[in-house]
Amino acid sequence: MGRGGDRLSELPDDLLRRILHFAPLKQAASTTALSRRWRAPLWPSSGADCGRFFSAAREALDAANVRVTRLTLRLDSQSTILVDVVLSHRAARRVKELRLVAKDPSDYYPKYLYTLTVDSLPLKTLRVLQLTNCNGFLYKTEAAALVLPRLSSLRLSRCSHHLSSLQRFIDAAPALAAIRLDHVIIDATDKDDANLPLSPTTRRFVCPAATVLVLDSCTWEEKNRQSYTYRHSSGYYHTITVDVLGVEINAPRLRRFKYKGPLRSFSFSTRPRELEQVDLDFSSRDYNSKNKDSDPDRDLEHL
Repeated sequence: MGRGGDRLSELPDDLLRRILHFAPLKQAASTTALSRRWRAPLWPSSGADCGRFFSAAREALDAANVRVTRLTLRLDSQSTILVDVVLSHRAARRVKELRLVAKDPSDYYPKYLYTLTVDSLPLKTLRVLQLTNCNGFLYKTEAAALVLPRLSSLRLSRCSHHLSSLQRFIDAAPALAAIRLDHVIIDATDKDDANLPLSPTTRRFVCPAATVLVLDSCTWEEKNRQSYTYRHSSGYYHTITVDVLGVEINAPRLRRFKYKGPLRSFSFSTRPRELEQVDLDFSSRDYNSKNKDSDPDRDLEHL
């Protein structure tokens, strides 16, 4: 009893399943994030109430006579915790096209309901990834160990991402030829910068393999810390959100580029030698479009 360590993980699976049988669904599902020992989830076989969503998904995957290569999940606020479990099913481990649409029917305005754990994806086989109403990426693996060798198409629609997290995902996909960002909020604040900038800056966006890049009605913003303000013998920094002034794109293989949104400075750090089509629309932001349903299967202008 004197030695430390994770003693709970040392218990046999049967006993752990018995313990999880009495745990609420959300707490039982969250155990998959505890450690490597828990990544193969025990709670679905513990007898906990997985709900109709998981039961239907499991039955559909169990009934598959062949490996599933296309998978679409439509999620609400109650089913997002079950995504990792569905993706870990043996029939879904060689999926080539994955679409996740998160939407809470009780809300008029869309919410960013789900944060995708990148490690849960079928990394070796995935070719197409489309996310709608999702909130960034979660990583459990070191950057050098994360590779999506066959991913060729990424579409994010009405999502929220930090630039560094999105950039890490793109860096892990050496064959990523098509990138489509549709109504995405991109937080470009430098997390490593303890002193937030006093004025908006230009940020870099690197897409080394991209031949098609679509930026449709995206918001590029960062936190801006204003000067020290005194009040009642004390002071504080006031932080606001401002638009990024410019974006420097590094996409040497780019052939087609489409941008729609407010006037913003774009530059190419490396001139694309094969650039053949540029579509720029600096019209005002379409606020009403944020409330329209998105069809994740529809390509943007067939680009």
